[in-house]
Amino acid sequence: MIILLSIFGQWAWAQDDTTSRFQVEIITKYDPVLTSARKIVIRPVLEPLTSDLPNFTYDLPNFGYKVLPTYQPARAINLKLDDQSDLMGNYFKLGGGNYLTPYGEFQLHSVRSKKYSYGAYGKHLSSNDGKPQNADFSDNELGIFGSKLTRKGDLTGKLNYERHVIHRYGYDRDSFDFEKVNINQIYNDFNGRVSFDNGTIRKKSGYQLGFDFYTFTNGGSRENDFDVNLRSDYNLRKNQAIKLDASLDFTNLVRDTINLNRTFVRVLPQYSFRYKKIDIGIGANAVVVLDSSETKVYVFPAITAEHFLVKDKVKAFAGIGGDVKKTSLRQLSYLNPFVVETPELINTVTSIDIHAGMRGIIKKKFDYLLKVSFSNNNNTPLYLTDSTPTSSFNVVYDDVQTVAFQTGLGLRIDEQFFIQFATTLYNYKTDQQDQAWQLPAFDVDLNIRYTLAKKLQLRAQLYALGERFQKDPTEGQITRKLKPFLDVNLMADYRYKKNISFFLNVNNISNGRYQKWYNYPVYGINILGGVSFSL
Repeated sequence: MIILLSIFGQWAWAQDDTTSRFQVEIITKYDPVLTSARKIVIRPVLEPLTSDLPNFTYDLPNFGYKVLPTYQPARAINLKLDDQSDLMGNYFKLGGGNYLTPYGEFQLHSVRSKKYSYGAYGKHLSSNDGKPQNADFSDNELGIFGSKLTRKGDLTGKLNYERHVIHRYGYDRDSFDFEKVNINQIYNDFNGRVSFDNGTIRKKSGYQLGFDFYTFTNGGSRENDFDVNLRSDYNLRKNQAIKLDASLDFTNLVRDTINLNRTFVRVLPQYSFRYKKIDIGIGANAVVVLDSSETKVYVFPAITAEHFLVKDKVKAFAGIGGDVKKTSLRQLSYLNPFVVETPELINTVTSIDIHAGMRGIIKKKFDYLLKVSFSNNNNTPLYLTDSTPTSSFNVVYDDVQTVAFQTGLGLRIDEQFFIQFATTLYNYKTDQQDQAWQLPAFDVDLNIRYTLAKKLQLRAQLYALGERFQKDPTEGQITRKLKPFLDVNLMADYRYKKNISFFLNVNNISNGRYQKWYNYPVYGINILGGVSFSL
């Protein structure tokens, strides 16, 4: 840990004038990881990684906005929650921090039952400090959920509403003075899901049928989406199975006089079997895209192979595939909260995705992953600062080839100590653009948890992101390099009684003023504390 901090520590300080022309304290997109205990209390399960391109869904620990996290670091392993005993029926969390930051959260749920479960939840986080001017934000969420177990399967449902308000604060205050109403960015998102799953009670075959929807607004644009999806498994005999994934996704975008309709039909069948101790999956990913102007049909291979080099300890894996990823207003707005309200929407086609690697376990306490991958992505969305006074980001598309090398380590000693480390190195080759704008050269994610006497839980989280490139439209489109940064966070939870505990989060302890998005430096050190209790 000391060595790692010494390596990256030089990046933890404010960026110099090559990336920022202002010395101000500014808020940016952030989730203070107040509920991260649910993320940290985990048990490692070895699975191969499936994402090679950075997809900007990573939870940066800098104070602010939480529509979605901003970047997803490479994960060494998929993680599963520990079995947890119920607290009481209702859970509440209240707190506050510097920058005039009130925080509140509640979860109401039914008592433990083998037949049903239901409840409600809500959350509020905002800042009203006003330093710098117009950097205030508000993050709100409210929802209900329920499930019922029948003889034929498990029926679940969820309705969720989110409202998030931020402001485009990265403008030149020496030249412009905006009122909040002229630079605010308001996202309203009403979404839900209903699903039926019988796979838990049928041994030879099972399926999950789901319906997802959302209505999302960004300024004067509204996007509606309806998705019906099916996942099924059929076990034929020992080591042989057929899997089928299928979906019908309809998206409608309304913007001024534009009414854009797009339909995605996806069918992915796969047959898996064992040949000479090698587990093989052979299938195809067929995608039909229908929009207002044309219809396109894509077919990609879906082939996987796995083999134990050392029985139950070391497994090699490889795969080849491709896909079409829908680019939506909701997705772009969540990836970069400062994006323009009317970005162009072009779907990303991964024409080829090849990966290979090795994963394993040592003495049931130490697990690791090594993976290398290559992908060719047509129409990859990249973010470029536009020339408007409000410093918004436009979306440009380019064909990007990406080579990624991923590593991951996990160590768990009893229930008291857990550490997880993951990092990925990226190399990009663009077709038309000079650089892969805002995509990082590497990412690092380190999580450590230690529990003392079952009452005090201490956690440390470290995030590092490599250099990124951006153009400065105010200085003749000069290419700027955003420096790598390191963000270290410490958290403590003390259980005073069975139903009362206290929490304290210290984020960005190095007080770094780095920029995730060009011209939008983050807060320095910030502290959030409070109490949680259940009834």
